[in-house]
Amino acid sequence: MMFAVAALGASQPAPQAIRLGVAFDDGGSPVADGQETSLSAVAGQVPFTVYLPEVAAASDASVAHVWVRTTWLPEVYIEYRSGVIVIERAPQIDQAAFFREETQAGYANVSTLDGLPVLIYAANDKGSSGSVQFTVGGTSAQVIGDLSVPASSLSDAASSIIGSAGS
Repeated sequence: MMFAVAALGASQPAPQAIRLGVAFDDGGSPVADGQETSLSAVAGQVPFTVYLPEVAAASDASVAHVWVRTTWLPEVYIEYRSGVIVIERAPQIDQAAFFREETQAGYANVSTLDGLPVLIYAANDKGSSGSVQFTVGGTSAQVIGDLSVPASSLSDAASSIIGSAGS
């Protein structure tokens, strides 16, 4: 696995309790109009392939919660006990243009992970240890963590997703 993680590994104090994602709506879902479901049920509920990581910080055995939105912009949000979060959906944008805009604005950096272009958002003082965003096999994926998640766990989970897609 080849990946530049320097941008993800900024050292900052751990925040109080924080959950990432969209502000919780009815029922505590981090996905607007989302419903909690099981990992085994999610694949048939969305019109894209769901790729799952199998690494120490994020595996089928360590799933804490799964939410899915099947209405507008179907999305899968998987939270692992380690603090890693994987969000997947069908690509909705021109990835190259989006990556270019984000880097030109100074929000993120582009790198490669296992030969695939990825967008890396650095850790910040809002509780995110960063994220890795990419498209693989017709699925847009984002791997996120809170400050308790090492940058290496994010890159390992992203690499595992890319590998599970056969890329």
